[in-house]
Amino acid sequence: MAEFEMIPVTRLHSVVVNAIEKQILSGAIKPGETLPPEKELATQMNVGRRAVREALRILQNKGLVEIRMGVGTIVLRNNLDSYLNTLLENMNSYLQTNKGELENVLEFRAIIESYALKRLIERNDTETVSRLRENLECQRSALTSDDPDAYNDNHIVFHRQIVESLQNPIVSMVYDQVQKLIAHRIFVAGSSKEQQMKSIAEHTEIVDAVSARDLVGCDKAVKVHFALAYNNLKDLE
Repeated sequence: MAEFEMIPVTRLHSVVVNAIEKQILSGAIKPGETLPPEKELATQMNVGRRAVREALRILQNKGLVEIRMGVGTIVLRNNLDSYLNTLLENMNSYLQTNKGELENVLEFRAIIESYALKRLIERNDTETVSRLRENLECQRSALTSDDPDAYNDNHIVFHRQIVESLQNPIVSMVYDQVQKLIAHRIFVAGSSKEQQMKSIAEHTEIVDAVSARDLVGCDKAVKVHFALAYNNLKDLE
């Protein structure tokens, strides 16, 4: 006898959240505007007031609206970067109590950067390769002059240059938010001069592989680099 998969039940308030969120992020509802009263929203969407009330609470937690007593529900913003920043705050709180998830955050970064590097090789993007080599010189100079702040700044820029080469603003915004989750932890974990020298050497291997249009070598170098970052993070625990 054939078996069928269970169809997940979608709660009404989730449907309401998605509908209002879509209007805000698309710009259909502008920051500063007031949403219709709870009763009117319930009528328009053909749902109960309880579902609307719960949806508005969730939207407020996301930072998209503010519920003001005696005034109504005010739209705060429709900026995607600000919205992602709110999600970042929630994710950061989660990581504080679920440190094992740091490996997943690093894996996300590795996936994005590996794809960006693959595209660099396919396009033979010599301009980006030149910028990456210039950045490597800045990293070495910072290390020589014993300037950890300059080293860390250039380290961040190096990885961001790789992602920005995709010229995809959505990917860049999401990557930036994810990067913020672990940037401080990574720099604390890899703060010794020996670790920084090793990181620069790995960065150089990545750039050399891209320059040589070596997909296999590049993929291997990226895996080695992120494995080092993960091991350093584990040592902090």
